[in-house]
Amino acid sequence: MDFSLHFDKLNVTRWNDNTFFYGKPEIPPARKGYSPDGAARLFRLGLPLKQFKQKQTIEQMALENLISVTFSDKELHQLTHGIQTIREVLSGKTINLTPEQRGQYGRIANQNKLIVDKAKSYMEQHPDWVPRFVDKEEFDRDYETRQQIEAHVQMLENLSQQLIDTKTLLDYDNYSNALSFYRAMRYLAGENEPGAKTVYKDMKVLFKKNSAIPLVNDREE
Repeated sequence: MDFSLHFDKLNVTRWNDNTFFYGKPEIPPARKGYSPDGAARLFRLGLPLKQFKQKQTIEQMALENLISVTFSDKELHQLTHGIQTIREVLSGKTINLTPEQRGQYGRIANQNKLIVDKAKSYMEQHPDWVPRFVDKEEFDRDYETRQQIEAHVQMLENLSQQLIDTKTLLDYDNYSNALSFYRAMRYLAGENEPGAKTVYKDMKVLFKKNSAIPLVNDREE
């Protein structure tokens, strides 16, 4: 009874209550043993059908891949070089505010942008009305630069979100397959597979430490 040998190529058919065979035999197999020509290899799981279906789910989860993407060394170099170029351009020009400063200055809302636009328009129509304590030249520089920055912020935010979303799916694929492996170890530990119990117990501790993990039920049977 070595179910683990077939985890990588699960192709099991239920013949009767607890007897299963691999492949499609040319003749109906006997309840015990196997056909002499090896067309059907039989074994006795001694498991309820519900538990057997759970073992099938292990393989199904491992095959569910939401995304598959790779980067060549050349592409990674281009990304790193591009980011470094951006850093060099921004060096000495951009500011890192503290959380308190961000709360102090806030972010201009769309309605306030309309106020700025309207004020700029009237300043240009009536330059004599601009108060002396308002530096119109500095106002114009700030206005133009913020427009330039805003356009690039939107592009960078879009690219950043694409990378974050891609990483999210890659993380999900990794985690789903890690759970498949963990469930396999839990099963093999129950079957006294040499070394499996050590692996299972080592991984089980991680689930107890992270109570937020929702994708596995590791209740002791």
